[in-house]
Amino acid sequence: MTLLCIAIISANIALPSVSILASEQDTTVLNSSFETVIVTDNELIINGHSYTEQELVVLLETATPQPQIQPRSAVAISGAAYYAGSYFIPGGGQVLLAATGAVVVAGVTIYVTHWAANAIINFFNNEDNMTANDIISNRRKAGVRREFPGEYLDKTLKEIKKEANSGNARAKKLLQDGRFKK
Repeated sequence: MTLLCIAIISANIALPSVSILASEQDTTVLNSSFETVIVTDNELIINGHSYTEQELVVLLETATPQPQIQPRSAVAISGAAYYAGSYFIPGGGQVLLAATGAVVVAGVTIYVTHWAANAIINFFNNEDNMTANDIISNRRKAGVRREFPGEYLDKTLKEIKKEANSGNARAKKLLQDGRFKK
């Protein structure tokens, strides 16, 4: 087993955190009292369940955005204060997208060139999987926020599209109309 970098960091005695950078050639294992993560060339194993790239995308469909990162995960990025998104995945734990491109899954940082990191980044960079708040903040003109219905800010574009089909299309139009893009 070859490891590029292992840093054991403790944010709280009850909540230990480990950060591991894995490349395609590595088989990296994290064992803690909370979760077990194994990263191989073609598998991501979390708590004993193996995920291929396709299965990981299906798992990501269950993700819910987290408004604030947990202190434990913030430390797992090894002091990186900038993150692009924080999500919770049932059965998979917390997923953090660092602004640097690294991905933290259940306390393990996966190097940006690994297939699992790329699958996660691509999934969450797709506007259908982003919350309206994230889309407006990062990809739309400032005036959109004033006009946007507040009850939809924490919903994903995919959820907003479903609701638009049943009558309320204003939120969808504000997010998808090209005139409002930055």
